[in-house]
Amino acid sequence: MIIDFSTLQDGVHKVDWTGEIPGVDLIYPEIVAAIQVRAKIHRLQEVVTIRAALRAQLERPCDRCLRPAVLAIESSLYVVAKLRTGLSAAEMGDDGEVLISVDREESMVDLTDHIRESLIVEVPMTILCGDDCKGLCPQCGADLNEESCSCRWQSE
Repeated sequence: MIIDFSTLQDGVHKVDWTGEIPGVDLIYPEIVAAIQVRAKIHRLQEVVTIRAALRAQLERPCDRCLRPAVLAIESSLYVVAKLRTGLSAAEMGDDGEVLISVDREESMVDLTDHIRESLIVEVPMTILCGDDCKGLCPQCGADLNEESCSCRWQSE
């Protein structure tokens, strides 16, 4: 999601953006997440604040049975950008907001990495296809959701 400050007038702007971002799941970084962003952008001269609600959905293998599991994630993002002459940089503020200095000549900032980082922390350690997933038998590999097995492991 790219914000072009040169097109923003002073005031409040609402922006909705949908797209896809890879790398939200650290275990399966190749999986692409569908993202919806609803942002409110305030500009007052050289300072731009962006508050955004993030929703993402991704599909990856279940950690127990390897069947597809769909995960819905919600997060938020707060960015404060200041237009300056010189190098662009990003850092964290006291209230968790991302502070960005944007070169006036550049006047554009890509929020994709900040969106990805906000979503990554919301991904749970274990993702299951369902709360009642029984997983795979560790000895014979049978999907215990579909069949039972007679392995010695099961009777212990």
